[in-house]
Amino acid sequence: MELDETTLAKKMITHHTILYQGIQLHYRKVGVGAATLLIHGFGEDGNVFNQAIKHLPEQGTLLIPDLPGSGESEVWRAAEPSLNDFALALNAILEKEGIEKCSVMGHSMGGYIALAFAEQFPEKIVALALLHSTAYADSAERIQKRKQAIDFIEREGAATFLRISLPGLFAPAFREQGKAAIDALLTSMKQVSGSTLIQYYRAMMQRPDSSKLLETAPYPVMFIIGQEDEIVPAANTLQLANITANAYIHVLNNVGHMSMLEAPESFANLLLYFMQL
Repeated sequence: MELDETTLAKKMITHHTILYQGIQLHYRKVGVGAATLLIHGFGEDGNVFNQAIKHLPEQGTLLIPDLPGSGESEVWRAAEPSLNDFALALNAILEKEGIEKCSVMGHSMGGYIALAFAEQFPEKIVALALLHSTAYADSAERIQKRKQAIDFIEREGAATFLRISLPGLFAPAFREQGKAAIDALLTSMKQVSGSTLIQYYRAMMQRPDSSKLLETAPYPVMFIIGQEDEIVPAANTLQLANITANAYIHVLNNVGHMSMLEAPESFANLLLYFMQL
């Protein structure tokens, strides 16, 4: 899933690290101009956006971190970091870059972190995007499923869990047609430890309902929705979008939870649109 050297040069991708609370955080910087923070989801790393980056013109700056424990970033030393802790880590990256305001887009769990960031640093938000994500807290049923996943990871390990669960993130048709992309994503996730996945799950279970934040948000809020998303159902996200003060709604047909891989050109166009809000 890595970009080739020619594309890397064309896109002006540079790699950076920052020491934060005793761990090295890695992030990539792409392009020049107004900044957008692009936050990956559970079990992924920043490379999940590579296919979309190929389709972007040279316009604006993307900051693409690897969350602690993912990609090239070190694992949290704290046993149970909260989503607020992740948001503070991302703010440290912005401070290093001297960025006072930016747009923030988060995929799935990354969307939860984007909301935590917006709660703590509202003055820094130009626009917010939830990519296959929600501002609602976990339901009791969802919490129970996360606890069952934790039990499975503790018994069987991260690799087995991801191999079994990953295909369910994609629309049914893509599970067959895009098998190579799914296999590549699974390969990229091999370095993620079970303890890191459990940290993520526990942080997600403890997050508050953030829907009130969106009801009064003074900035644009974009929702990118997969019509066939089985993780964050379209109907639930549309309900959330309808109570959001300044909502931009985009529903992608024949797409599940992973539009950056299932429909990279469409996702890139939406990302570009978002960067211009």
